[in-house]
Amino acid sequence: MAFACGATTWEDAELRAPDLARALARIELALGNWGPVTASAEALEAAIQSGWHSVVASARESKVSLESSFLASLHAQIAQAIGAPGAGNFREGEHPSDWATFKRALDDTALEYGLAGNTEAWVLAQLYWGKHLDSLMFSVAWLTSGGIRLQAGMQMLVPDARRDQELQEQLDWAGPRSYDAEGLRGLLAIYASEQIPDLSSP
Repeated sequence: MAFACGATTWEDAELRAPDLARALARIELALGNWGPVTASAEALEAAIQSGWHSVVASARESKVSLESSFLASLHAQIAQAIGAPGAGNFREGEHPSDWATFKRALDDTALEYGLAGNTEAWVLAQLYWGKHLDSLMFSVAWLTSGGIRLQAGMQMLVPDARRDQELQEQLDWAGPRSYDAEGLRGLLAIYASEQIPDLSSP
């Protein structure tokens, strides 16, 4: 699951696409938030992989963004393929937890620290708990953040099955339980240190 040695960032994004789709499908099934559908796990995996290929293509043109229109389009592609609820229906939400307010806060953070590598945890938490999508919110958040990483010249990340329990716990902490995504951010940093050679070396 680690970065493909000798590959460019773009090549790695294509080579590890099956690993990413398999991991996200596993998590969606465990979380139970892909909706009451009858599609198989294999169909879910294929839909997610197709969505990732679209994100990579958009990233090559620097078109991946956190705009609601991009998120809705990505969700529609994945959800329609498996008949998941609310395909392409993105709700802005109500202040102060609406998407526009959240995005402005991220944009302010990005001015100082950059968007890629610094905001994934909050994107995951907001999309997962913010009721913006009816299904597949984890995958949409992960794929979009991965595309933003690619645009910034960074490698994609793949959730590690050995840490799925910790991931679910940190997602819980990032929601109504405490609205604290720092633990989730730390876990994503661990993924990066384990998967990206430059980060794992002393």
